[in-house]
Amino acid sequence: MSKLIEDIYETIAPLSDGKPIEVLEEDIESFGEAIKNVMRDWTAPTKRDSTFSIRMSNVGKPLRKLWFDSNYSYDEIKLILVRRLNFYMVTC
Repeated sequence: MSKLIEDIYETIAPLSDGKPIEVLEEDIESFGEAIKNVMRDWTAPTKRDSTFSIRMSNVGKPLRKLWFDSNYSYDEIKLILVRRLNFYMVTC
């Protein structure tokens, strides 16, 4: 795995000299089927369930926010914030 990039460059290097590279018909068919499946999934997104899951859109969010999102519903978080705001307004 540590030489993956180097192996890729070594494999496609002949293309820059105008020489063909050998690709099996079976590999071309397999790649084409994989791309078709990806396009089908991408063009028909499924509805997300309401449970928390780690997604790419969570990258960079503070851990505290992710913890609250995973342990409380939106309405519960809203209630916590309202209670906290009321507490601050009464004590000030």
